[in-house]
Amino acid sequence: MLFEKSMQIMRQLTIQVPDNKYSFFLELLDNIDFIKLQSNFSGGDTNEAIEENIKRGVQELQLIKKGKLKSRSAKEFLNEI
Repeated sequence: MLFEKSMQIMRQLTIQVPDNKYSFFLELLDNIDFIKLQSNFSGGDTNEAIEENIKRGVQELQLIKKGKLKSRSAKEFLNEI
């Protein structure tokens, strides 16, 4: 029973904020103790994440050229997003 009382239910919320108010809004949220900000609210990917994504893309391209990975058409890609 103790476990049930300590278990918190968290809800996720998506909010659109104008660019000119974004920094203010993040600072405001950061100062509210019961709100947990995830790293994707930092305003963008870190340089390390960008570099890793590029490396992964180059590796996938090499596998496609070798015939070890199937490519997809631009239409398939656009339908995915």
